Amino acid sequence: MRKLKPVGIDDIEFIKGIIDSTNKRRGEEHLSMEETFKGRCHARVETHKDYIQSYDTAFGVNKLQSLEGTHPVLEASDKEEMRSLYSYTRTRIANLRKEVLNDDGYENNFCPLCEINLVNTMDHFIPQKDYPLFAVHPRNLIPSCMLCNGHKSDNITDDEGNRKYWNAYLDTPPEENYLYCKVEDKDGLPHIRFYIQQGSIDDATFRLIKNTMDDEGQKMFQVYDNACGKIIISLKNKLVNYVRKNGGRKTLVECFQAIKMDIDDNFEPNKCEDVVKKALIDSPIFLKCVEEELRKLEIKYKV
Repeated sequence: MRKLKPVGIDDIEFIKGIIDSTNKRRGEEHLSMEETFKGRCHARVETHKDYIQSYDTAFGVNKLQSLEGTHPVLEASDKEEMRSLYSYTRTRIANLRKEVLNDDGYENNFCPLCEINLVNTMDHFIPQKDYPLFAVHPRNLIPSCMLCNGHKSDNITDDEGNRKYWNAYLDTPPEENYLYCKVEDKDGLPHIRFYIQQGSIDDATFRLIKNTMDDEGQKMFQVYDNACGKIIISLKNKLVNYVRKNGGRKTLVECFQAIKMDIDDNFEPNKCEDVVKKALIDSPIFLKCVEEELRKLEIKYKV
């Protein structure tokens, strides 16, 4: 997980800009401005301006959970029109996404949660279904991949009333290792099982990590599971190619040790790919898998 810097743009200004950028709707040619879709949306923003601004008040003191159950009562049609303001491809939202994903002058388009998949959606941290006035609030839109976003439930708080899930704008990932995995044999092939350990990480931070990684509503471990096959194959191919080039003068153990040094030198704690590779390179199950591939390809190495 990585931290993102939220944009500092005024929330009301941003939402009004979204409204103004919407296309004129058919059948509104003879309506007054107040009667049009844009007019109705602007009127709602003015009516509920204080409530919309309460998001940043809660955001500023890291108390987004205080917003649960506070949304003003709106007609179903009003809710739908406010939700319809959001579109992933809308220019203002695309520009917001680009600014948030900027990392030292470069655009890092990988999901800030899993860091495996590319960003292809925006997570409404406070769900737009029940909180349509926040549907295009700039601090409520967090770049995400579809898998991480799709697994996240609409719950804001846990049973104790605390904020339930990790927020890439508010939460700073700990430097200490918390993500680990074991390599297990499954039908003769290496299979990865992830787990987390708290160590000296404070309770509040670890609770957010645990809920985000392995809760029924988020299940980020499933996102990691989907990536494991590619990681295993990639490392196996790297070892096979290394043995093909160096097997005449190195033993298989020495080849493994060379790749292990490279993994250790570039290791990033809690990064799924690095955690998996570190476990694989020390696994006899993975060693056996590589040996079988070398035999199949008739690649020799020093004994």
